[in-house]
Amino acid sequence: MLTLADLKAEFELHAVCIACQRMERLDLNELTTHVPQDCTVADIRTRVRCRQCRKRTYDIRIVYVGVDGKARGFHYREHNGAPSLRDQSPSSSVPSSVSPNPDTPT
Repeated sequence: MLTLADLKAEFELHAVCIACQRMERLDLNELTTHVPQDCTVADIRTRVRCRQCRKRTYDIRIVYVGVDGKARGFHYREHNGAPSLRDQSPSSSVPSSVSPNPDTPT
């Protein structure tokens, strides 16, 4: 399994809270200073908590950005207990009111 150190060069991690419809990019450089070198995304999933509603989200998006940081793309999956599909964009498990642009404040 890939570690956070392996992902740093070409990927971003985004924590998603379905409960309050927030998404926030995790700073991998900062994160790797607080966790062991061999920490994986699965390890991070168990630690992430929403800053707004304080619930554990367990939902992390791994986003390929490329070496230059310009290639962005999400791969979504369905969630148990997620909002109705009619409230979502066709390719998203997060309601369309949440911007997939990581530079947009949540």
